[in-house]
Amino acid sequence: MTTNIDVDSWLPTRCVPLETIGFHDEAEGEGDPVETFGPAKFKSTPFILRENKTLSGLLDDADDVNLFVTMQMEETNELFEFSCKEVLGANREPGYSCVNTPPSDILMLNPKSLRFSRAAIGSWTFQSETNLRTGSSLFVEMGQCYSLESESDSN
Repeated sequence: MTTNIDVDSWLPTRCVPLETIGFHDEAEGEGDPVETFGPAKFKSTPFILRENKTLSGLLDDADDVNLFVTMQMEETNELFEFSCKEVLGANREPGYSCVNTPPSDILMLNPKSLRFSRAAIGSWTFQSETNLRTGSSLFVEMGQCYSLESESDSN
């Protein structure tokens, strides 16, 4: 499916999470193999999305990939790369479903409304926690993106 969405009309964009929810699992007690999931508070962090033209040029024959984007977290400047496929959403509006490699994050984008939803799952230890509080986490967030027209005009 190719709808020829004009990427230059909405990228780069700044995305602001409006709601972030999630769960984290942890053992009931030391040595207890049974884990339970409980609500966890995740910090919402705005991010910038830009087209990754380098990957687009290098991987232009990638199967079913319509767009490569780079996500830059505002607070830490960490970069994440996503491969995006065009999808149809509500009312058959075109959008993107993007995943990173290996796939642990999914980012859904509607370039018309500039709304996004994002989900991630992973097994890691939060830096502030001890080894006894390791486990898997799942978070989901939704939000709104805002076009950074001035930046794209200067490129």
